[in-house]
Amino acid sequence: MLVYFASLALEGVLSSAQESLLVLFGQKMTHALRSEMSHKLTQLPARTLVDQNPGEVAARFSRDVDTVWFMYSEILRDSIWL
Repeated sequence: MLVYFASLALEGVLSSAQESLLVLFGQKMTHALRSEMSHKLTQLPARTLVDQNPGEVAARFSRDVDTVWFMYSEILRDSIWL
């Protein structure tokens, strides 16, 4: 009986550690993507930004990076649980 409860506690600790690592790697990946996109944005001609609707570039930044983060986390979670 004690072994059962110990295994449940261990499973909880390992599951928590797994989620923490997923979040940590995801945040690092998100930061790297946004940094790279920001660098590329500074290299664009000013006319490119003038032709955009206000907020469109910022919205695209957020949406694209969030989409990549979602795909990354889903693929990684699915591969861990296989």
